[in-house]
Amino acid sequence: MKQTHVLDGDPETFLQLRGEGDTGSFYLCSWHADEIGAHAIETLGVLKEGLVTPIPHVPDDAASLASIARRLKPGGRFVMTVPAHRWMWSAHDEVNHHQRRYSKRALKRLVEGSPLKLESIGYLNSLLFPLAVAQRLASRVSGREDSDLSLPPAPVNYLLERAFAAERRLIGRVPLPPGLSLFAVASAT
Repeated sequence: MKQTHVLDGDPETFLQLRGEGDTGSFYLCSWHADEIGAHAIETLGVLKEGLVTPIPHVPDDAASLASIARRLKPGGRFVMTVPAHRWMWSAHDEVNHHQRRYSKRALKRLVEGSPLKLESIGYLNSLLFPLAVAQRLASRVSGREDSDLSLPPAPVNYLLERAFAAERRLIGRVPLPPGLSLFAVASAT
């Protein structure tokens, strides 16, 4: 049974996870910076498996990160993932309520401008990046952007999951080439 712990402001995310049989926790919050910080720390205290970070979804990402930093204990760590490459913006970002996509430099600048100490930064979801680029370019050329969030057929979804899982042991150990997402690990000082 899958258990994802999610901090989000969109009730549809919760319903989608529940529809897929997920039995994890869901923390609904507004996009107010202080509320995000409070919920993130409360959530981080009980999490064993993961957190979908709200940073790319909020209007003021710097204020939200500062709020999280204020609530972390010294030495506490915050892990975030964000969508990469501004030029990849599409209807998919809009349906996922993203406010922005990040360059590696912009994410580094965001973390370094906060009270947190950046420990690690890099790309992930690199194996699927060429397929996503091809899909986005085809959508732009055809004039039909796809924002469908439904799962692909089971065999295709299995292959996509395997490709994504193949990177799991490499992330943070070796630099991956550009990917669909960026991660950052930061600690409270």
